[in-house]
Amino acid sequence: MVCDLLVVGCGLSGSEFLCNLLQALCERPPSRPVGISVIDRSGKFSRGIPYSDLSPPDSLLIESVERSTPPDFHEWLVDKEREPRFGRAGELVSSVQWLRQHGADIARRRFADMYCPRHLFGDYQQAKLERSLDRARSLGVASVSFQVDEVVDLAADGGAGWCARLASAESVRFCSAVLSVGAIPRVPHPSLFARDGYIEDLYADGFTSFKAVVRDRPANRIDVAIIGANAGAIELIYCIETDADLRRKIRGISTISTEGFLLPGCLSSEEKTSSYLGFDFPSAPAYVDAARNSIQERRLRTVKGKVVSLSKNRDQIVVRLADSSELRAHVVVHCGGAGRMDKHSSGLIASIQKMIPSCENRFNKGFKLDAGTYKISGAARVSILGPLLNGDTVQSYVESISTIHRIAPEVARHVFEDIIRDLSQPSELEARRVRSGRYQP
Repeated sequence: MVCDLLVVGCGLSGSEFLCNLLQALCERPPSRPVGISVIDRSGKFSRGIPYSDLSPPDSLLIESVERSTPPDFHEWLVDKEREPRFGRAGELVSSVQWLRQHGADIARRRFADMYCPRHLFGDYQQAKLERSLDRARSLGVASVSFQVDEVVDLAADGGAGWCARLASAESVRFCSAVLSVGAIPRVPHPSLFARDGYIEDLYADGFTSFKAVVRDRPANRIDVAIIGANAGAIELIYCIETDADLRRKIRGISTISTEGFLLPGCLSSEEKTSSYLGFDFPSAPAYVDAARNSIQERRLRTVKGKVVSLSKNRDQIVVRLADSSELRAHVVVHCGGAGRMDKHSSGLIASIQKMIPSCENRFNKGFKLDAGTYKISGAARVSILGPLLNGDTVQSYVESISTIHRIAPEVARHVFEDIIRDLSQPSELEARRVRSGRYQP
């Protein structure tokens, strides 16, 4: 299978890149349709994890609408609120209720203190990508295919571009690639699983496994330990505090972090706390209020420490800290953030590291880039977008909407220029494409 461009990952980063690239192709039509293959492991095209059903339906933006989203989304919200039947089939009840509750503020464009459901932004992003695809197809400038799969290996293909191997054992040959795969995956615990009360990834199924584990614990009143104190941690606390069934079942919640307090809101169960961050870690006020109330009700406590090991002991998990103290909980949830370039479980990243030694940036949170571009240093024509940029180039939280909307046009411009150059200078890969008779898989 041969294509001009491979896009790996199509959540917010990948879809925003595609929208910008397709716009450029429509404005400067190429000599033939550009073949684009889009591979996404989750299949949540344009939404990714944050803005799809892999997040709870009442999940909110972590920054205000005005601060984090583009003006086009503000107008989309205004139009959405005006729709006579915006509660039609397929729309989430929580989104419909939110629109009705905030209708007056939306009509007056009061977005400074507004935190909307993330699913609404997902609706907007999906509609935006669909419009871009329709226009590109109608003008005949691109042929785009979407496939649910995972890229597990990347290698140079001699003098004819690159070759990606998929989990399904298929392979794709291409000239350019954009990796927008999200955060670096952690190395999972080798012996603890959901059946033991351990949740490695809350967002693998929209908190469903966490709720099932809590429900199935034999104890009437259980304790939950959360490793980490970031956006994921406070979102879980919000989920617990706003769910009557979870509140009845859960007796206590402990967050364990090296900071000793929740980063959003700098909340601590101790009287004295301070932030070393130098900036406000973003979070919806409703999340901060839920955590603050939980502390006041003595349900939530914040623990300072570094987790060194986890082990099963009857119906509980023992969490051992670096100072030799320990904490026991019936359920442990890992919200400790992303992996690092020297410790991860990504076959794709490992294959690039094998091909290009010392390709990590100085923060060990992403790739080293060629100066003035978003291309991996030493891997010409492979660009990155999203959390893999964290470190030297972009200091952002999880996935900042405003950051992606700022960078995606730049990445699209570089890729567009490479594609136009390829079409004017046919390569061996172009010859393979002609022989195969296909623009993309």
